[in-house]
Amino acid sequence: MKTISGILFVAGTCIGSGMIALPMELAKIGLIPSIIVMLCIWAIIYHTAIINIELNLQAGKGLALGDLCKFFSGRKAAIVGALSLKIFSYILLAAFIAGGSSVIRELIPANNIDIKFWYVIVIIFILSLPSNLIQNINNTLFIGLISIIGILVFCLILTVNWAHIPLFGDSWNNFSALCAILPLIFTSFGFQVIFHTLTDYCNKDSKVLNRVFFFGSLIPALVYIIWNCSVLGAIYENAPDFYLKMSTQKIEVGELVKHLTLIAKVELVQILIWWIAILAIITSVIGIGLGLTSTIKSQLTNIISNKLIRHYLSVIATVLPGYLIVICIPNVFIAGLSFAGMILSFIAIILPIFLFKSVKESDLYYPILKNKILIYISFFVGLLIIVCEIFNII
Repeated sequence: MKTISGILFVAGTCIGSGMIALPMELAKIGLIPSIIVMLCIWAIIYHTAIINIELNLQAGKGLALGDLCKFFSGRKAAIVGALSLKIFSYILLAAFIAGGSSVIRELIPANNIDIKFWYVIVIIFILSLPSNLIQNINNTLFIGLISIIGILVFCLILTVNWAHIPLFGDSWNNFSALCAILPLIFTSFGFQVIFHTLTDYCNKDSKVLNRVFFFGSLIPALVYIIWNCSVLGAIYENAPDFYLKMSTQKIEVGELVKHLTLIAKVELVQILIWWIAILAIITSVIGIGLGLTSTIKSQLTNIISNKLIRHYLSVIATVLPGYLIVICIPNVFIAGLSFAGMILSFIAIILPIFLFKSVKESDLYYPILKNKILIYISFFVGLLIIVCEIFNII
C-alpha cells in the first residue's frame, strides 16, 4: 500500500496547474515535438529523482533540501538550498492561486467577491488538517482527477479529425519557442519538495522508493502527452481562431477551460472540464503545500513548543507569501510556472549533483548513478533550462 500511495502522491503533486498550462504553450511547436520534449524531460526528471533519493538514503533519513545541503556540504550550502526551495515553493503556490482563481472566476462570475481571498482560505483549511487525512484526501482527489481526465479525453478525441491534427507548429524549430516551453514542462514535474517526506514514509526502502518515483513520474508524462494531444487536436478542429491565439499570444487558463466547455456540447462533459481544472490545481496545492508546511514546522520546533500553534503558524507561513505575490503581480500563472522551472532546475539537478560528489561509489544504493555520462547529461539539461528562462526574462 505504501508503494501505491507513494506513486499517487508523486503523480498527484505533478498533475495539476502545469497540466492545464501545457497546451497553452505547446501549441507553438505542435504535437510531435511536444511528445519528444516531454519524454526527454521525464527521463531527466527520473534520473535526478534517483540522485535525490540516494542523498536522502545516504543521510539515513528524509531531509529537506536545506538540511540535506548542511549534511553533505555545510552551513553555507544549507542556506542556499533552503532559500532556493522556499522561493520555488512560494512561486508555485502563487501560480496555483492565480490559476485556481482564474478558473473559478470563469466558472462563477462574481464582481463583488474576492475570489483569490476565499480560495486562499480554503487552501489554509485543507493544509490545517492532519497530514494523514490530507494524504487520503489527495489520493481520493487524484483518483477522481485521473478518472475524469480519462472520460474527457475520450469525449474530446471523438471531436478530432486525426487527418488534420497539428503535428508541427509554426515555431517547432524556433529557439525562442523552445526556451518558452522547457522551463514550463520541467515545472510540470515539480514533486521535488516531497523527497524527504516520502523517504521516511517508505521507511527508507530503496526498492520501494525507486518504484514510487519511476511510476509516480511516468504516469504524469503519459497523462500530459494524452491530454495535450486531445486538447490541441480538439481546439485545432473546433476552434481554429483560438488555436491561432494560443500559438501566438499569452492567454489565461480560464480562457482555455472556457473554450473546452464550448467544444463539449454535452452539459455533463462541460461540468467534467471544470472539475478537471479545479481538481488538478487542488492536488498540486496539497502536494507543494504539505511539503513546505512540513519544512517550516520542523524549523519552528526549537522556537515554538506548542504543537498546535506551530502547526497553524506553519500553514499560514506556507500560504500567505504566495497570496501576496498574486496580489502584487497580476497574471502570474504562466510566468510563475516558467520562473519556477528555472529555480527547480537548480534545486532538482544542479545542487543535488554538486552534493552527490561527496558520496562514495562503493556505498551507492543505485548502481545506475555510477554512470558519469548520464550525470553530465542531466547537469547540461539543468543549465540549459536556466539559460532558457533567463532568455525569456530578457
